[in-house]
Amino acid sequence: MSGEALEKGGGIMSEDSKATKKPPEVIIHPQRTAVLILHMMNEQLHYKPGVTVYGPEFAESNKEWRILEKTKAIIDASREKGILIAYVRMFYRPGYPEHPMDEEGMPAKVRLRKLGVYKEGSWATEIAEEIKPQAGDIVVNNHTPSAFNYNELDIILRNKNIRYLVIAGLSTKTVVLGTAIDANFRGYYNYILEDCCNSRGGRAEHDMFITHVLPAHAVIIDSRQYLQALAKTHQKA
Repeated sequence: MSGEALEKGGGIMSEDSKATKKPPEVIIHPQRTAVLILHMMNEQLHYKPGVTVYGPEFAESNKEWRILEKTKAIIDASREKGILIAYVRMFYRPGYPEHPMDEEGMPAKVRLRKLGVYKEGSWATEIAEEIKPQAGDIVVNNHTPSAFNYNELDIILRNKNIRYLVIAGLSTKTVVLGTAIDANFRGYYNYILEDCCNSRGGRAEHDMFITHVLPAHAVIIDSRQYLQALAKTHQKA
């Protein structure tokens, strides 16, 4: 899908907030860039009664904001340029041994365990079919808000000489934020695709992190800007 097509419908940030900022210069280096697709699993994107644990609200919000559609366009265009695509899934083994909180822990964490969400091997923790990994893509698993914790992602990116990260994920205030901070301190240069992210707390929560928190750790762009910059590169897969 073209950048022009994606422009219709806009991003999640308000148009007023975009109008007050000069668009950042986006230069894509295909051989040194990876697109990170964070926690875009069925639990987040497709509500299925009796299978997914959370209610339909987040899946409906993601559909309204065309998160899958825009992310698929990013992935497809990036593959055509030979850019590495890396997926990060989150799941827990039976009994949640990777989970850091016990019954005395934070209420939100205790609730996650009691709900039984993100169980290993479940349909809910699989990458959504619309954007499923292909041969040559990287798939790693994690259990924390940073995509880099307790897996091989960093060493794979470094072995492939990756310097620039283009980040899309769910949700904005957890894995997107955690990954951006961690990647920044590991020496990566981050772009966050704000219209390929969303937050369970709604649009206002997403906008707050995009506007006031994440710019300290990444350049904030949207899918249209990325596709336009990508079109100017010449490398093919």
